[in-house]
Amino acid sequence: MKLPHLDQFVELQRGEAATLAGSIADALNEALCTPLGVDDFPGDVPAVPVRPLMALAITPLKRLFDRLERRQLQELTKPLKRGARPPKPWRLRLSYDELVAIRTCVTPDCLLATVVLGKVHQKSLNLEPYILL
Repeated sequence: MKLPHLDQFVELQRGEAATLAGSIADALNEALCTPLGVDDFPGDVPAVPVRPLMALAITPLKRLFDRLERRQLQELTKPLKRGARPPKPWRLRLSYDELVAIRTCVTPDCLLATVVLGKVHQKSLNLEPYILL
């Protein structure tokens, strides 16, 4: 369901898309590999089933991860010119389901991810009157 009036914009500086993509990749890896038993050795206790909330968050997280990965590739292939002004921040449009998925399932894996996730969490607070988080 598309609800464009609930979309939020987050301004990301150069390199922050890669940091956020890494945190999302860790969450997706945990959601997809752990329930399948990929990390288990033969004879171990079976893996825990995927949490229902994480199962619903896989699609929006994957969609957002693909967009962030494309942005990261674009930043890597276009180097900054010497002496040029710093580039304007990239405005990332996040739909309500992507914001809820990030807020509930993604945890920071490094110090820079804490800053980027903090920006996203600030924007997700705008949804509290509409969605119970």
